Amino acid sequence: MKSSLKILSALAIAGLALAANAQKHLQLTGPGQLVKPIAAAKAKVTVRNGNVIGLSLGQWHKYNENMQRPAASTTIAFDGCEFTFDADPNNTAPADGLYGRDCSTLGLGLAYGSRWFFGTTYVNGGRLDDMKLAPGAAGKKADRMMFAWYNAAATNDNGTLVLSLENFPTGAGGNGIDPNTETANALDGVLFTFGALGAGGYYFADIDMVPFAIDIQLPMDGDGAYLIAHGDYDGTNLIVGMCQNMLWGPGQPTNPSGPGNGLIWDDDTPLDAAFTDPDELFDYTFGICPDPIGGMLSLLYTGGGATTETLAPTTGSVNIGKSNTGGFGDTGAADGVSWRICKFVVTSATSPIVRATFLYTTTKTTPTAIDYVVTAKMVHSGTFKIQLLLSKDPNNPNNNAGYDVVLPQTAINTTMATYTGSAVNTPLTQYVGTGGQMAGRVEIYRSFSAVAAPCVDIDAALMKVTG
Repeated sequence: MKSSLKILSALAIAGLALAANAQKHLQLTGPGQLVKPIAAAKAKVTVRNGNVIGLSLGQWHKYNENMQRPAASTTIAFDGCEFTFDADPNNTAPADGLYGRDCSTLGLGLAYGSRWFFGTTYVNGGRLDDMKLAPGAAGKKADRMMFAWYNAAATNDNGTLVLSLENFPTGAGGNGIDPNTETANALDGVLFTFGALGAGGYYFADIDMVPFAIDIQLPMDGDGAYLIAHGDYDGTNLIVGMCQNMLWGPGQPTNPSGPGNGLIWDDDTPLDAAFTDPDELFDYTFGICPDPIGGMLSLLYTGGGATTETLAPTTGSVNIGKSNTGGFGDTGAADGVSWRICKFVVTSATSPIVRATFLYTTTKTTPTAIDYVVTAKMVHSGTFKIQLLLSKDPNNPNNNAGYDVVLPQTAINTTMATYTGSAVNTPLTQYVGTGGQMAGRVEIYRSFSAVAAPCVDIDAALMKVTG
């Protein structure tokens, strides 16, 4: 059963005597305590202008001891934790991994698994950090997750919310996350619960999500962000401001994922479950190891699995007809904003009255499936048909002879509808050109209409490529 989730600040609703930015002094602690989740639920959410809005939860899935799969079944997409246990003889904390010995804390008299944090009294409402994925991870589905946090206060049912985002907002203009220019749209997320956990604890989790039937969509271009928030889940609300995400990060060249830009949003000035104040954007370049540091989160995926990317057009042109209102930029999503193209001059009854060509760029150079998905309607009544085509010569989209029909002429009327054409001619690589360029066409044919110059509204022209 789906339910909504609100993120509330414990400082605001309970007056807790916990400090935020005042105690933000970097120090080491370790080792931590491994904990296992009690349950998990898929989270669907949009983060806009620094605020989490419209967050809903899917069905809850219970965890049991037999659910964990071998770690070898996954590949690193993003590694901000260094969760490998082989160097830790006691197996009690995240141990030094790919670059752990380069950043060893043993010289400071601390055990394997020691990690950075901001002291025992610091709390925040969440952390928003950029995320550069390892090669080959773009667009994959993460099905294993690791993270670590510190409890400044005891929690009745400790909850962790993790969201993967397509973009990292940098707060242009010095006004926090600028509502006029900055948006970060969340792709996917999950909420875990861990039961009651005591105050003063450094906790970490390594969770296989496949048995939960849950995964997280990773950024399509391999360069995005994540939001992580720890708190107390009361069945309806995630009450934040009681914990802090621990710090490590992918800031070494031997790490498979990129080091990031060093900028992190911390919800702590003020602690209000939002990232809208300009004083909440921090530079996490401390001149230590790793550098820059970042939140302790790792995402992994099952190697070899195909993923699907949905491509909006990079450009579009009218070949037959006349652009009336809007442009190709209005066809990147089925959002009710359309590109209107009207009939111009047609000399043959067998020729289309409207033809528009769209270009795309894919990362799937050896696709296993291609779907051309167009949402459109006629503005004027009459008898019309829509046809969809893919170019076998995508770097030369004006080659009219180089197109394959993927959706034969199909009736289209004045009600907005979605039309899908699937490529069946092999090899599918013929539809991908140099640099990943692809080309598709939308054509409108007329059998009868009392209107001299009928128009079509194209709301979306999307290319779905699996590989």
